[in-house]
Amino acid sequence: MSKGKSIPILIYFLGAFCLTFVFNKLPEMTIGIVDCKEILCGWGPFFSGLACYRFLKVPNYQAISLNGAKPYLTWGIVFLALLLPFLTIHKVSTMTILSSVVSQFVYSFGEEFGWRHYLQNATVGLNPWVRYLLIGCLWFLWHYSFTNDPVRAMSGQPIPALIGIPLSVGLLSLFSFIWGDLVIKTRSILLPTVAHYLPKAGGTVSLGIVVTLLILTQVSWKRIVR
Repeated sequence: MSKGKSIPILIYFLGAFCLTFVFNKLPEMTIGIVDCKEILCGWGPFFSGLACYRFLKVPNYQAISLNGAKPYLTWGIVFLALLLPFLTIHKVSTMTILSSVVSQFVYSFGEEFGWRHYLQNATVGLNPWVRYLLIGCLWFLWHYSFTNDPVRAMSGQPIPALIGIPLSVGLLSLFSFIWGDLVIKTRSILLPTVAHYLPKAGGTVSLGIVVTLLILTQVSWKRIVR
């Protein structure tokens, strides 16, 4: 990897790590039902990516935006992903669902902007295997900015490091490939945001419906854009 390619990647990662580390040390902050501290932790990658775009002049090679190539499709899926938890989750209050949906969606957007918007563009030109393994490794290491055990934080259970770390890096690299391909095709950062947020806030039914739509969108994209 050339120096010109590696420096923007390294600066981005250090910025994302340090910002999230600092945000995680803040006292608890809520505005109404929204956990602002949690959102700020997820937005470490967002602020770092935004700064790198501004000061390092990394181009948006892939023309990634909110609307993407098919705005009606993007916003239709986003609206459905935000609505479904209220229609399919019945064991908790509406306010609890609203808090979870808002917090996790905004949090996930911050992460996805960093990993799928900025870092996708910063790694353009790398071998695809190297590209997505690199993003997966950096994404995993970033989790150390707010937890001593990223494996447990992601899996919800203790797993020996010799097994858990390679497994976690492999899964994050796989997600980076799948969601990265989704972004490249649709050019929308909101679609991987939806995929990221739903496992945390959407419930099984919502997740199944929206993930099915995302898969159909991804595999039939050439037909959609005709």
